[in-house]
Amino acid sequence: SNTVSLPITAILSARVDPYLKMKLRELDEVKSQSRNPPSSGEWSFLKEYLAPLERITRGYTTEALAAYGSRIAGYSKGQSDLDLLVVLREYPPKVRYKYLKGKIDLSALLVDRDSLVADAERAYLGEFVVGRLLNTYQPIEGEEFLSDVENRFKGRVILETLVELASQYGEFANNLLIPPDYFLFEKLRKRSSQYPPALYSYIRTYTGPRSPENVIAAKKSFEYYLRKLATENFLDFNDGFAH
Repeated sequence: SNTVSLPITAILSARVDPYLKMKLRELDEVKSQSRNPPSSGEWSFLKEYLAPLERITRGYTTEALAAYGSRIAGYSKGQSDLDLLVVLREYPPKVRYKYLKGKIDLSALLVDRDSLVADAERAYLGEFVVGRLLNTYQPIEGEEFLSDVENRFKGRVILETLVELASQYGEFANNLLIPPDYFLFEKLRKRSSQYPPALYSYIRTYTGPRSPENVIAAKKSFEYYLRKLATENFLDFNDGFAH
């Protein structure tokens, strides 16, 4: 899954209450003793701080929940909201943005489960939602589901990029050595050209103090899919390059 290696206390603002700070410090101590990022289960205590979500998700089954954005990538400001991706089963509006006040200010992007899968597979929502999984994020619930959606999305990105390279370079494309990072940053380039305001977050994510961790987290799924394609003899993937 696409988790991120960073101090857990960096996720939320300093305005939260002492109990939450204590729990976050405990996770920091666990994290400092292990090279593995926290699992979604270790984030379960946050649910009480996500109480405002209950009002707007009442009557729906939550498939998955993840935090993303500035507080995960490490470039948030003191008053930044916590960005959340909320995946619901059979959610008729398909997509909704909700801004919620509470112990933690939340910016929630609600999406229908099947619509998110279709967004990953064929840009059903113009990648408006699944694009949140292009960069680093932290699963809170439904980690396996989110990882599967991320893999489908980034697998499609790889295939589309390879087709473009073959079209651009012809037979010479067979001589290209392509690092997994290329698929990430080429996709970011395209997205920022279509929506220039996104460029700010991309720059902060990949040039800030947590840039190395963010790159590693974002490219894991690209590496997974390249290995998958290699087992299917679609391409070769060795020494960190696809060709």
